[in-house]
Amino acid sequence: RTLKTLAKRIQNGLRRYDKVIRYEELSFFAILPGCSSQDAVTALHNATLNLGADLANNMTIGIATLPDEAQDAKGLINIAHQALSHAKKKGIHMARYSQTGAIRPTNLSLELRMKKIISSGPHIEVLNELLDLLRIQSQADDISIRYEPPGSPVSWQGHDLGYLYHQGLSEDIYEWIVTYITPSWAVALGLDPDTRNWYLGMLTTASILSDLRAGYPMGYSIRVADQMFTLAKEMGKGETQAAQWANSALAANIGYLGIPTSIFTKGEITPFDRKKIGSHTYIGSKILQDVSVLDLSDDIVMYHHENMDGSGYPRGLKGGEIPLGARAMRVIDTYNAITTPRLYRFQLSQQEALRELCAMSGKALDPDITSLFVDVIGF
Repeated sequence: RTLKTLAKRIQNGLRRYDKVIRYEELSFFAILPGCSSQDAVTALHNATLNLGADLANNMTIGIATLPDEAQDAKGLINIAHQALSHAKKKGIHMARYSQTGAIRPTNLSLELRMKKIISSGPHIEVLNELLDLLRIQSQADDISIRYEPPGSPVSWQGHDLGYLYHQGLSEDIYEWIVTYITPSWAVALGLDPDTRNWYLGMLTTASILSDLRAGYPMGYSIRVADQMFTLAKEMGKGETQAAQWANSALAANIGYLGIPTSIFTKGEITPFDRKKIGSHTYIGSKILQDVSVLDLSDDIVMYHHENMDGSGYPRGLKGGEIPLGARAMRVIDTYNAITTPRLYRFQLSQQEALRELCAMSGKALDPDITSLFVDVIGF
């Protein structure tokens, strides 16, 4: 009865055609047709003021919009939860989804431009081409290398490289970009003669771009690569092969740059959508086919979604037919996917993830590698 009364009081502070609906035990949805996120901030601020200071100050609100930030009801609920979590984490009364740092992907395919960029040799113009893709994907106004201010000064091992200018880009994304583009920048200027560092820096920065594309948290692919290196060493692989597997894991999702990005903003993934997403293994292999310097494993890029029982893609390989590195990547990618929040599903806790991995062991996942990975992660 008390919660019904509270819902009515919130409703009374809104427009006649707005709706307040009970969602969870202590949660409500307010549906405000035609409102922008900024309009919703104003409307909900005024509505909660009518409740009195004590009650209003104990409420936390997350705001999300349809169709600008999600494409269906399930997606809207998910990103509203993300906005709510952001508000709680920051200790603020109200937050919009746009404040969470998550980026709504652009619909432009970046596959062909990335294929050209990733295989090009060290040059500042190539770096600026990659930064332009990041600008497009993050919907920033500008990200570019400059020789003079304005911009943030960037240095490498005591050498001044120049300035990285950015406008309309979140600081979180900027920090990730500048960290991993700097080694490539140093090679382009002739300060580092090791061209492998050029390609590795470009690949790592490209992985940030593909994470943004698919709506993964920043650094998702880098974390997967780190775990792949550790697991490969535990499997008895030498330093060189472990590094090859790790770099290949870093590159595994680069094919997302050729997937229609409207798919990644949906709350409900259809069988057709899954087929399109599944094509990222072929696309990634095509993008990377001319990057011979890093000696990437095409087996890992192509087959990291094959399942032990033959139900995976792209070829439906089974058991020992699946290359060992791809089987290792399947385990690592599965763990990180289910413990990472996505628009179409909530993340699992560590214990829930452990149960899920055990359930998939022998079916989708190699049981020996799964057992070893569980020990490596330290559940």
